[in-house]
Amino acid sequence: MYNENKTGFDTVIVRYSELALKGKNRGLFEKVLVNNIRKCLYLNNIQYDQISRIRGRIHIKTSLSCTHLRNVFGISSFSQAISTSPDIHSLKDATKKFFPSITNSVSFRISASRSDKTVPVTSSGIEMELGAFVVDKTKAKVSLNHFDFEVGVEIFDGSAYVFCHREKGLGGLPLGVSGKVIILFESVRSILSAWLMMKRGCDIIVVDTGNNDENIKFLKKFSYGSKTEGIKCSIKEMAHVSYRKNINTIVSDQTLENLHEYNLSLTVLRPLIGYQEKDINKMLNNIKKTD
Repeated sequence: MYNENKTGFDTVIVRYSELALKGKNRGLFEKVLVNNIRKCLYLNNIQYDQISRIRGRIHIKTSLSCTHLRNVFGISSFSQAISTSPDIHSLKDATKKFFPSITNSVSFRISASRSDKTVPVTSSGIEMELGAFVVDKTKAKVSLNHFDFEVGVEIFDGSAYVFCHREKGLGGLPLGVSGKVIILFESVRSILSAWLMMKRGCDIIVVDTGNNDENIKFLKKFSYGSKTEGIKCSIKEMAHVSYRKNINTIVSDQTLENLHEYNLSLTVLRPLIGYQEKDINKMLNNIKKTD
């Protein structure tokens, strides 16, 4: 994550997209996401002063880089930002922090978003004034479509936030908003089936039918909001586990090529059923590349 001047950054802006479509449940989903973020920061020893929800964003007051947020489901992207007053003079002062990177780039652009309409300057007005200011001070070239460096400005509730990098998140729903399922861990592909269910907000309990300790340990890096409990047992013992945990849904890694029925009176979900082997391997490789 970009961190040009540690002393300048004081806020991490967390964005989400799918949660905004949840209507009356949106507030509940946001609260779950905030709690999962708190757990992520706590478990990774990241100190912060406050976490607040502001107009479709979550703001974390901290000067520290929060790269572990890339493994929290429900986050579409996040940025380390400088908070300041929304007047042009203050925005220019904040933008100066990025002059070294701008001058080292071939081209740049300014992107502004103004949710607070009480601020008199429009988004396009901010972009033009800041862009002209940067050109005047650095002689850098502007390119709106083929830029090498971007300075972003977001304005909410009387404050402005200036940043230059968007770290991509996992997206999906916050872990824990969709109930619990049992992951039947039979092969390495079970990592993907579990990950896809977690992305839909499902809390998981892993039933390991073999020796998959390392794979289950890998899943725990995405488990902010869940314990990702692991239980070793055979498929014949699944009914007992389901009864004891009060969960009536299991998740299999089956595809059309190895589809078969389980002798269990439980609902079986097969999230990989529509994928080909090459697609499964590609997604698995991408997941395993995450830090």
